[in-house]
Amino acid sequence: MKTILFTLIVALLSMAASCDKKSDGGFNLGESFELKHGERNDCTCGALAATFTSVVEDSRCPSDVTCVWAGRIIVTLEIELDGAPQTVTLSSENNENQVTVGAYLVTMNEVTPYPVSTTTIQPQDYKVNLTITQL
Repeated sequence: MKTILFTLIVALLSMAASCDKKSDGGFNLGESFELKHGERNDCTCGALAATFTSVVEDSRCPSDVTCVWAGRIIVTLEIELDGAPQTVTLSSENNENQVTVGAYLVTMNEVTPYPVSTTTIQPQDYKVNLTITQL
């Protein structure tokens, strides 16, 4: 009896955990998602995909330094809409963290890791947090 009960509990927990995961690993419109440098992710809507292609500039003031200027981060993404790729540039400066591609608004929420003066961030260490919404 204990074995049957244990098996039932494990099965229920496994089913509950799998309900939170997207079946194809894609992102949902209106929900934030993260891309590693060089990574591509497809929308569950099927119409678009996003690829984090490069960090153009990272002049953000390191967290352990006092700066006169906060600095900025500029990244490029490739947004593929209905099979047609488009390169877009987003920046943390002057409200340039959003761009419209077709009927979608792409918003850069955050780029990690944040600089520290004693370490150099390698390109493969960068991650961008995005939200794509339909207009």
